Amino acid sequence: TGGGQAMGSMDFFGPSVTPYPGLASGTVTLQGAIDASAAGSRIYVPPRAYPGGIVIDKARLALVHTATGVVIVPGAADTIGISITANGDYTLIDGIDVSGARMGPESAGAGVWCLGDHVTVRNGTFKDIPYTGIGFLEAAFCVAEDNVIDNILCPESQGPMNGYGIFFSDSGVTRSSDGLAQRNTIRNVRDWHGLDTHGGLRISFLDNHVSSCNRGLFLTASAIQDSDDCEVSRNTFDLPTRRRDVLNTYPYNQVGITIVAGALGTYGADN
Repeated sequence: TGGGQAMGSMDFFGPSVTPYPGLASGTVTLQGAIDASAAGSRIYVPPRAYPGGIVIDKARLALVHTATGVVIVPGAADTIGISITANGDYTLIDGIDVSGARMGPESAGAGVWCLGDHVTVRNGTFKDIPYTGIGFLEAAFCVAEDNVIDNILCPESQGPMNGYGIFFSDSGVTRSSDGLAQRNTIRNVRDWHGLDTHGGLRISFLDNHVSSCNRGLFLTASAIQDSDDCEVSRNTFDLPTRRRDVLNTYPYNQVGITIVAGALGTYGADN
């Protein structure tokens, strides 16, 4: 089914356990290490807090933690923890956390914001973020697995932006396709969707646990196309009772799975 082959981004890197020189002491910034590394490099990141606003703009780059405690902390001007551009194909983000971000335009406010293809984000914790924990936009063959996403802070009552744990979407031109979200834990998305695709093709949501979200999983059309040939299987949803402070007047509140008209070929089982 859709998304199953989207696992290859970690196959381009040789073994190493040596942290990138200067990261532990702070004499080298994480962005500086990325800028100085050639495409295809694996950067081992020692545990400490690092400034946010990280940009990955080259292919086959890996950021891998050497131990727990690697945290990207966006500053006052940072709306994204890690941004992967369209040049960042085959990126691997492994064990890197993001805590906090700032409100920005709707394309911002993210733990990881991805425009590249064949990207894998795994083993991270993304919390206290105003828009989305992990967002894939116009991205193909991308994977989010074994992540924890907690406390997405953007209720719709405070403006036009929604809030998502993990989404696969388009921006009105190219759809996201062949994506996979599996074994993620998503909680406390205040007014919107734990898992979401707008106009996705062959997106798979497998073995995720979603709790304390207004809507557990939402498959819907974008402005230009339906979400087609998706799979929703073996997910669990633990939704709260209606909160009095949620000013949401839209339908579908407190629903585990919502599939809006369209979604041709979508399959689900054992949720």
